Amino acid sequence: QIPGHIVIANIPIPGKHDREKVMNLMSAAAAEFPLVMKDNEPVVLLSKFEPQTSFYKVGVMVDEDDWKPVTEYRLLYQITQYLEATGIEVGISAITHFPGA
Repeated sequence: QIPGHIVIANIPIPGKHDREKVMNLMSAAAAEFPLVMKDNEPVVLLSKFEPQTSFYKVGVMVDEDDWKPVTEYRLLYQITQYLEATGIEVGISAITHFPGA
């Protein structure tokens, strides 16, 4: 057992794109997350396909003492900033989208 929390960011990428490249960029961004536990590599999964969007999950382990309710959003923000800096468009996240808003 690892004394920590798994933090998962759900990231949609719209349009046609190089999925392997996107997954490698997400992994690199997550590895730079300041709260990630040492010796625990990020996990990036392609979780769902839709006609116009691919959905990815990025998971990292954070120490028990570092985990806060906003940690998930901090991870999402860091990965989004990293992707956009490399020219990858990020779609509307299911985490932050509220119907009718």
